[in-house]
Amino acid sequence: MDFNHYIENINFENFKESNLFKKDYFDIIELCVNAYTYEEITSWLPEKLGDKIDDLQSFSRVTAALGVLLARGRKKEYEELWYQMMDACALSFYKERPYTVLDFAVKEFMFAYRAMSNQVPAEKLNYWKEYLSKIDPFVSYYCSVDNSDCAVYGNWGIYNMAGEYLRELEGMTDTSLYFDKNMPIQLEMFDFNGMYSDPHNPMLYDVASRSNLLLIMGNNYQGKYAKEIDAHLKKAGLYSLFMQSASFEFPYGGRSNQYVFNETYVASIYEYEAKRYISEGNLVLAGMFKRAAHLSVLSIKRWLQANPYPRHIKNFFEKESLYGTESYGYYRKYMMSIGSFMYIACQFCDDEIKEYPCPAEIGGYLLQTSSDFHKVFANCQGYSIQIDTKADFVYDSTGLGRFHKQGFPTELGFSTPLSATHRYETSKDLLDKNISLCVGSLKSFLCDFSETLTYVVYNKQSNANKVSFSIKYFDLAFTDFTSIEEHYKITKDGVTINTRLVNPKTDSIYFMLPALMNNGKDTTSIDTQTSKLTVTMNNQSFIASTDGKIINDNNLYGNRNGHYKLFYAMKKGNQITINLQMR
Repeated sequence: MDFNHYIENINFENFKESNLFKKDYFDIIELCVNAYTYEEITSWLPEKLGDKIDDLQSFSRVTAALGVLLARGRKKEYEELWYQMMDACALSFYKERPYTVLDFAVKEFMFAYRAMSNQVPAEKLNYWKEYLSKIDPFVSYYCSVDNSDCAVYGNWGIYNMAGEYLRELEGMTDTSLYFDKNMPIQLEMFDFNGMYSDPHNPMLYDVASRSNLLLIMGNNYQGKYAKEIDAHLKKAGLYSLFMQSASFEFPYGGRSNQYVFNETYVASIYEYEAKRYISEGNLVLAGMFKRAAHLSVLSIKRWLQANPYPRHIKNFFEKESLYGTESYGYYRKYMMSIGSFMYIACQFCDDEIKEYPCPAEIGGYLLQTSSDFHKVFANCQGYSIQIDTKADFVYDSTGLGRFHKQGFPTELGFSTPLSATHRYETSKDLLDKNISLCVGSLKSFLCDFSETLTYVVYNKQSNANKVSFSIKYFDLAFTDFTSIEEHYKITKDGVTINTRLVNPKTDSIYFMLPALMNNGKDTTSIDTQTSKLTVTMNNQSFIASTDGKIINDNNLYGNRNGHYKLFYAMKKGNQITINLQMR
């Protein structure tokens, strides 16, 4: 995609300012702290100073949040407790040895240390500094070239290097040797678009890695790796801007997806890039990034303002059920992660930057990632779609996995596919199956293929009123057909998909249509007519119409967002047309 051509040729019309400011970001951090009681946090202190801290990742993030809030005159009633938490961290960190997740915790401690450095007595700062200076990164961190137990080198290494650089800024260490041993390996993990290829290429850990590099580059790092890091950040920053959905959500794909913190992480990138472009004098692009940050944060208000408590994942099931979460994605850790990552955005937020409409709300574009991430994004007339052309079956399935429209609940249309072999929790009474908005024969659907699948995206056309493109899939494992052709068109009338099975061995074609049943709070009504499926929740509807006929699967399935019933559009022959709308 030619980003510059798109940006130079869009027309700005009147739009409503978000009226979001840095103080609102701190409100979110405070809301995250308030998700826990004072007694809960107190109970997390080790019995004796210097003892091992239980759930170090969660503990350090709450410690960081309290520190940055105290620095702004908030949560004063927690000040004494915060000092105890800082003492506990300082006296235990240097003793930690892999596997301990200290990789994550040092950065959090340094957030609080630096934020409160002008308000803490000098003797206390020196006390903490003495102990934090004892950390040996070659011994204490799990993700390091010197740790032979680290089987897979990935994003943890960038987390710990961010913490190391913040330690260096406070005179606690010298990062030169550690960076020389570890940074070159990390720099090999970026694709040609500047996106970070963590194992299996999850979308979240691309932005997680880049967000932590912001803490290095944004704090005036000028070392030997600065130029290369900055090039990756700048290039991938633009990709992130155009991946935001029409509902202003972060893309699906891979582990740790659909957690509310996803949006605060990407907001940190948007804020950083807004500052970059304002310094270059590019007011329009700076304003687009600023706007994208604000809309990203506004998109999670629905989850943060939920009753009777804010949600850490995008559903309304009880937090004790762990519905939609991986084993590591429990409430104590990932509720506070929202606030921790929001603070990264705070550090780069400039309230003086003027908003401009961002691509997610303007539309009229098509974006394709590298084959490493195998995603296609398209946005037009308030609708957006995301396609995974080669899914990681542990979390997703191949095909059209997201259909969003601005102003509609993201799970109503579809926000992420279903996986037959998922690692996230769902209800025990649900069946497991690969499900996306995709085509196939009754026995063989596109969503069930990935590893040996090849594809080509072609016939790409885009303007403000219409985006169209085609995808052709090939796989030697196809048995009921030789290939699949899909032709997409997005206009004000929704998304139209004309698709066909090439050289079919069956006399009918089927298209999967997952229909939301409930999201943990709201239950939908589902109406089926011969050629139309309508799913309605709170007076808003997802409508799928076809030139075939609608068939009910009569089973219930689940993804991270809720329970879904599966329908099929079926037609005799090898071609079928589907139109998807939200009203």
